[in-house]
Amino acid sequence: MMVFSKRKRKNEESEWKWEESKIERVSEFKYLGYTFNERATVRAQVREVVRKANKVVGCVWGIGERMWGGEFGRRMMMFESMVESVLMYGAEIWGWKEREEVERVQEKYLRWVLGVDRETPGYIVREECKRSKLRVKAGKRAAKFEDRMGGREECRILTECYREKKKNADEKEREKYCRRNGYASKEVERVRAEGRWMCAELSERDRDTDKQERRERIRESRYNREYERCVTEDVPVYLGRESTKERKMMARFRCGNEERENKYWMEEEERLCRMCREERETIEHMWRGCGEMREREEKERGEILNEDGREIGWMKEVWKRRERIEKERGGE
Repeated sequence: MMVFSKRKRKNEESEWKWEESKIERVSEFKYLGYTFNERATVRAQVREVVRKANKVVGCVWGIGERMWGGEFGRRMMMFESMVESVLMYGAEIWGWKEREEVERVQEKYLRWVLGVDRETPGYIVREECKRSKLRVKAGKRAAKFEDRMGGREECRILTECYREKKKNADEKEREKYCRRNGYASKEVERVRAEGRWMCAELSERDRDTDKQERRERIRESRYNREYERCVTEDVPVYLGRESTKERKMMARFRCGNEERENKYWMEEEERLCRMCREERETIEHMWRGCGEMREREEKERGEILNEDGREIGWMKEVWKRRERIEKERGGE
């Protein structure tokens, strides 16, 4: 058995019996795949789905590498069908609030698919892959469940339990979700009472809000300050390339991994160009100012890192020269 209580009482009965048998008391209990805890919070369930999803990510990654060699479209299909389905279990209950631990699973997967460094900000990899936060889908499922509950008066016990939970635990989170998407929760209830389902509209607004927040963070970012000039409205063309190596190379240059200048937490000396060791390592410096590279025509960063990968040859040249120089320095 489990006793639900927000606070522990000092004089609370510690032993429970049925006739002469002692009943085990637990702090967590799983029912129909959902983990309840004695504090009546969603923390236990969120922790459990994240744990399971991280396991699935490892399996999905190996399958994708063997079967499709990193093909972007299929990789995202596998995430949605095998990983996201695990993460979203029970979202009807916990989906009103954004969960950072849930978002980190998707961002980790996207970094793997793109082949970028783990310190690459999540908002950059989500923008590059044109992926919204999982809070959008979780919120939609919670809103859809509430839409359906409004017309389920025949399920009296279920309806009363849901109303009690909404009244006590979820009201603040639900209010924040609605206001983030341009509604007060009372307005949502009024419109729903008129027979109009709100889940699709709230979800669409949340997707737009997430996109605006993502773009704002890109504009204010200390990491890869000029990534904004590389942003496209659709999935970048280069992600459809057959060569896995070329896709990862393009992603690393576009997302800022190949510029030491972006690693603002490093010492000044560590941020110098790895080829000439004279100036800070930026795309502009490697394109025009580096003594190890031949002079180039005037081009802006956005043109160099265009989504179609027109300068992939130059990127390969940078990698080859770096490898050669590192070998020479290592032999000295």
